[in-house]
This record gives sequence, structure tokens and C-alpha cells, in this order.
Amino acid sequence: MRAALRHHSELSVASAGFYLVGGVLALLLVTVFQDERSRLHSVSLVVSGISFTAAAVFLVLGRRTATRPALVLMCVSAALVLVMVFFAPSEIRAMNSALLFYTFIIYLVWFGPMWLARSFGVVWLAVYCTVLAVRFGPEVHPFLVSLVLTAVLLGELVGAYKNRLEENSLTDPLCGVWNKRGFALLTERTVLALRRTGKPLSVLYVDIDDLKRVNDELGHAEGDRLLREFAAELDRATRAQDIVARLGGDEFALLMPGVDAEQAAATGRRLTRVLRETSWSFGVATLDPGEHPDVFIARADRLMLEQKRRRKAEREGVAE
Repeated sequence: MRAALRHHSELSVASAGFYLVGGVLALLLVTVFQDERSRLHSVSLVVSGISFTAAAVFLVLGRRTATRPALVLMCVSAALVLVMVFFAPSEIRAMNSALLFYTFIIYLVWFGPMWLARSFGVVWLAVYCTVLAVRFGPEVHPFLVSLVLTAVLLGELVGAYKNRLEENSLTDPLCGVWNKRGFALLTERTVLALRRTGKPLSVLYVDIDDLKRVNDELGHAEGDRLLREFAAELDRATRAQDIVARLGGDEFALLMPGVDAEQAAATGRRLTRVLRETSWSFGVATLDPGEHPDVFIARADRLMLEQKRRRKAEREGVAE
């Protein structure tokens, strides 16, 4: 089982599971739960076949499943449920269809942006409530109110939980700034945005000097305090649009959108004057056209190491 799941993502597994269950439900409607008044027997059979096919496709795609097509397909599926509600043979059948909305909203919140889940949820609920109110009258109003309130609460709670998980996985627990994974994600997004506008992007790669000596002589608690204070001071000394991250150990990075090489070097010199309580080295690089983000960050890392070696050589020369 584990070996099979290695070839799948959360998105592919959830999508395949959803459409597999949807196919079974559609099949049950024309067999076990058949209603002679229904005009959707053939439609249900078609929906069942499409659902099973979609489940198979997601299982085959596995990790290659793209988020955007999966979200579009889920929205189309939810719209199809509304069509079936309109032709539902009875009040109870129409109300049962609302239970599917909880799976729709959880899927959209978890795998898509919150604005999409909210906007689509509002439209779906508005159409569903209108259809039921017109077809079945005031008797369904309490049910509709309960549906709307619980759906909104569920969607917002799942969204808040998702945001908390993402925040914890993308931030450094010691310093409270972005971690390496969060920095890579934000760098990728920033590069795509700035390449459309043609604005420059620079990075300041920072390494705190002699952190190991501090840990060895004064203890790791003092080293942790130094890291926390340095991160806080670096964050306060930079712009709101700049991205501060701890990449691991004693290494930090400052991503500066809209800043060219000359401005980035000036920022590094200014921060050296401002953050004087801690000794640190830095390297600066500006993204070249067509350059991969990892390459330009690696350039800044190499320049930082060169400066670190020069500073160490100068200190040893003075000591002699």
C-alpha cells in the first residue's frame, strides 16, 4: 500500500476517492435506491461512468495531477449536482444532494485558494437554496438556513486549519521568520511576478560569524538568543515587501523585490552599520534574465563565503 501511495499526491488520492464514491452513489441511485418518478436514470448512469473514469485517470496520473484542472473539474461536478437537484423527484432526494456540498467545499478550500472556495461556495449555495425554496416552499427553509451556516463554518474552519499548517511548515520555529522551504516558495512566486513587470530582484545572503564558538563557550541557549535577536533586528531594518528567512544554522537570506545590484550592495552596507551587535558576513546577487532562482542564490552564497574568508584572514592578520 505504501509503495503504491508513493506515486500519488494528496490531490490525486483525494480526487480519485471523491469520484470513486461519486460513481458508486450515482450507480446506487438507479439500482438499490431507484425511484420510478425520477427522470434521471440514464443521466445517473452516465454520471456514474464519468465518475469512475475520472477516478481511474487521477490514479493513473498520480503525482502528475495538476491542481488547476482538478479544481475546474470539481467545480463542474458541483454544478452538475445542481442540475440533478433541479430534476430531483422528491424533497428528500434534493436535500440529500446538499450533503455533497460539504465534500466540494472541503476539497476547494484544501487544494485551492480561499477566494475560489468562498466565491464558488456562495454561488452554489445561492442557486441551491433558490431551487429548493421555489420547488418545495417554506418547509425547507430551516434546512437551508442550517446548510448555509454549517457550510460556511466548516469552510472557514478548514481554511484556518490549513493556513495554520502552512504557516508552521513554512516558518522557522526559533526565529519566527520564513524557513528554507518557505523562502524557496516565495522566491519562486516573486520571480514569476517580477519577470512579468521587468523589475529587478536581488538577494542578500547572510552568515553569522562564530556562532559555533558562542554555542561552545556560552551554551546553545545563548546561541539561540543571538539567532532570534538577529532575525528580529534584520526584519525590523528592512522593508515590508522584503522577505527575511533563516535557511538553516547561522545562515539567513533577505530577498529584495525591485532592488538592483547597486541598491542591494548599499542595503548590505547599511545593515552592517545597523546590526552592529552581531558580527556577520554577506554576499549580494541580482537575478539575471532567464536565470534559475537557485543559481542566483548560490552566487550570493559564494560571495558571502569569499567575504567571510577575507574577514577571517584580516582578523588573523591583526591578531599576529
